[in-house]
Amino acid sequence: MKILYLTIGGTDNPGTRYRVHAMIPFLRSRGHQVEALAPVGDAFRSRNIRRLLRPLDVVRDLARAGQADLVVVYRKTSPLGASSLLARRARRLVFELDDAIWLPAPGERQGLAAEAHYRRRFTQIAAASGLVLAGNRTLASEIVGPAVEVVPTAVDLARFRPVSHPGERPGFVVAWVGTGENLGEWESLAPAFRRLVERRREVRFKVVSDKEPKPLGLPVEFERWSLEREAACLEDTDAGVMPLGDTPWNRGKCSVKALQYMAMGRPAVVSPVGMNREVVVHGSSGFFAESMEQWAARLEELAADRALVLRMGAAARASVEERFALSKVAARVAELLEGPDGLEVN
Repeated sequence: MKILYLTIGGTDNPGTRYRVHAMIPFLRSRGHQVEALAPVGDAFRSRNIRRLLRPLDVVRDLARAGQADLVVVYRKTSPLGASSLLARRARRLVFELDDAIWLPAPGERQGLAAEAHYRRRFTQIAAASGLVLAGNRTLASEIVGPAVEVVPTAVDLARFRPVSHPGERPGFVVAWVGTGENLGEWESLAPAFRRLVERRREVRFKVVSDKEPKPLGLPVEFERWSLEREAACLEDTDAGVMPLGDTPWNRGKCSVKALQYMAMGRPAVVSPVGMNREVVVHGSSGFFAESMEQWAARLEELAADRALVLRMGAAARASVEERFALSKVAARVAELLEGPDGLEVN
């Protein structure tokens, strides 16, 4: 087949990288011709310029859709009416999502009007599709009408592999990886981190992001994120954290941070929100933590017991191998795209 992906960004966008570009080599190995189109304005840093160029996306996408056997729309929603036009142009249409995109993102304009706007666009593209691939059950529960399959975000275990083990170096390093717009999540744990450092002087922190965190009076190493070191940046860490507020937006997240830590053989300490409850097995591959007291206590327990860190890290890696390996998830995606639902003519 000629498969066309319409995406929200290029390889710099984490979701596009994990759910689109990671799948392309596997689909090509099965004989398919695959192309991914980023937004026309993706090269511009200015949101205003990107917004002005969005109509060009619609025109281009409609034109290219008619040349493909299968169109997969990753997270993109279009002005009202455009999704119906795309469905008529595309011989086969699949919609894929890994965030609660029927809601405005935390950094966007909020309110009832904004929520209604996002909901209308989301409902239209979902209804126009013959199949929806949802990153978790929370996202799948919002789909009404078309066939829906839960397909988790996967990790390439050839890249994310534990070449070193927790506790092999002096000290205990707690990692957080994320975009600059989400640094507030890490900074929200500052009281727990301070309490932890007071009790365990060997504890240090590592933040990997496109933006430096605020100085919080903690022993923090900052590494600017790069694709080349996406996995290697975690080699000198002992555990990873993924704090999340319990919000409708966060319940739709697909736990990529936790999966990265776990694939590297590191225990993950996470908020028990959304898919985190499914990815981490509390007491086995990591811990759940809610209050500041729990965050400090869980991390202190790990810092004080290297044998526990090794056991949890091994269980974390095994869990990713079994449930979230790219080779297994990509095979499932190919099966769905090649199957009768994926080939449904709209």
